[in-house]
Amino acid sequence: MKSGKEFQPPAFLRGIERSPIRQITDRAKPGDISFGLGEPDLPTPDVIRREALRVIQEEQNGYTLQAGLRRLRELVVQDYSHLNLSIDQVIILPVPRRPCIWRC
Repeated sequence: MKSGKEFQPPAFLRGIERSPIRQITDRAKPGDISFGLGEPDLPTPDVIRREALRVIQEEQNGYTLQAGLRRLRELVVQDYSHLNLSIDQVIILPVPRRPCIWRC
């Protein structure tokens, strides 16, 4: 049932501005591909679907080690060889907004 009144947020939320990333997302034009939520409205490519099925069938799915997959950490060490990192100094983190690199 609609009351005909426009939604009003509680007083403590009024005046909060949209974040810069939300402001950028709001500028998208109709028909643009939005990655704002990480879920574009495009069909999943066949290669991704096949690989997902293969990984499930081979039971390679599950949680990774807390530091991340060893092979991925090795690739980071190779790609950032100028930092002279060891694999024990690399941790793979799911960071939602910005890349994050710490040197220990």
